[in-house]
Amino acid sequence: MESKLNSTVINEYTESFVQSLTNDFFKQHSSMSGDDLLKIPVRQVGLFALRQIYSSWRREIDKLTSPYFNYDAADVKDGLNRLMNVLSRNISLSKETSEALLLSATNHTLLLIFSPFQFYKQLVEQLLSGQLDREGLEEWEKFTEINVGIFKRLISMASNQGFATEPTETLLNTLFVDAEMPQAIEDFVEKFSSISPLDPSLFLEQETSTAGEPTQIPSEETDSQPLTIHDSYTVKEQTTLADSLREQQTVGSIKSSLTINQKFMFINDLFDGNQDDFSTVLDFLDGCESFDVAEAFIRNNYFKHNRWKEEAPQVKEFMALIDKRFS
Repeated sequence: MESKLNSTVINEYTESFVQSLTNDFFKQHSSMSGDDLLKIPVRQVGLFALRQIYSSWRREIDKLTSPYFNYDAADVKDGLNRLMNVLSRNISLSKETSEALLLSATNHTLLLIFSPFQFYKQLVEQLLSGQLDREGLEEWEKFTEINVGIFKRLISMASNQGFATEPTETLLNTLFVDAEMPQAIEDFVEKFSSISPLDPSLFLEQETSTAGEPTQIPSEETDSQPLTIHDSYTVKEQTTLADSLREQQTVGSIKSSLTINQKFMFINDLFDGNQDDFSTVLDFLDGCESFDVAEAFIRNNYFKHNRWKEEAPQVKEFMALIDKRFS
């Protein structure tokens, strides 16, 4: 028997947690501030939400170009940093925006707590594919306080010239060798449960072997091999949450095939954070009679005006979902 994360249960719990949290909060408040994010019982959730806000700011600044101004000048950069400090003290999130941020932040937090190996595996894969750079990795580390020691090792590894030439599994094995024990989950379960009851045993699902043998859960008393630190971080079948969802879902529409992480990524990277535009476009694409019609819409509205780069990983992933919708 092998165990893997039950992505369906995790996503259901994520939605339950976020709905309970935001419903309770917005009964008494009209907007959510940065300080409010950090007061969430599971502080890591608030930190990851702030990381997304900071990352969005960094992407906006990176897009700044002008024939009149030098944005690379030291005093301009200092001024932008001061502006960021002012803005960080004036974060104001609507209920809808808060929910979008917290869905992704909660999902990442659960993965970091219950399967750190998979959490870091996703980051390594993003580094190797070019979706994440050194600055982005340091940004993750800045807003992480759970099992954070591995981040420092990953940043150090990513600085080596030979990093990109190593296979993913080799890099992960090196990353987790002699790693400190993962933080105990009991406190996190209690904090999550203060918002929405959490039973972490439901996060693991059991599969019978292909040989038809009955499944048995090995106990500590009967297991002849002691667990290593590497084992304590690892869920034996190393599939990501996104992979699991893609395997389980039948694509009846583009919208139904999206994972939480994909939804957040597309909204922020392709639709400039505008959830209404994102939903409107998906509804239109799902109503198209063929892939050719859907592709023509994207090409005329996004590629033609250089709003999207065809070679960008996020765009390729989005187009692959459209293709799958009509295949």
